[in-house]
Amino acid sequence: MSSPLVISGIIEAAVAEIPNLLYLRATASEANVQVDDIDLSANSIAIYNNRPDTSTAMGELSGLAETTWPVEIQVLALADFDDNTDDYDTLVDPLYKIAEELFDRITGSQGSELVFPDSYSINMGEQVKLYDKTLSGVMLSFDVFYSRGIKCF
Repeated sequence: MSSPLVISGIIEAAVAEIPNLLYLRATASEANVQVDDIDLSANSIAIYNNRPDTSTAMGELSGLAETTWPVEIQVLALADFDDNTDDYDTLVDPLYKIAEELFDRITGSQGSELVFPDSYSINMGEQVKLYDKTLSGVMLSFDVFYSRGIKCF
């Protein structure tokens, strides 16, 4: 595929390589419905919404348009604080490490026209209420870059 949309497949492949991590490509409202059908008792979930606002810089003489494609992936696990004594750090620390590994696997993928960054951010998330489940986790954020030729009229 010759567009930044290929990132969805790259993320899905990277998630598949991490044990007990499931992939869900959905908006927040779609995830709210779909997550109820997923068994999260022994799994974590990576939710990617691939409908971001992008920004493009036009090359003056190069005939290229440089597009910045923001990527945000929520890495979440079931958090039922009423039924256990786990504190937030106990739940989120392993998810932080999963987010780091996920970034490494995504940026290490081959065969794409995307240019991956050297940096990323992982924000400690807050509790997320999806359908009847309460999840906690982290948000992995980075930008990918894509160049495309433009027509000269």
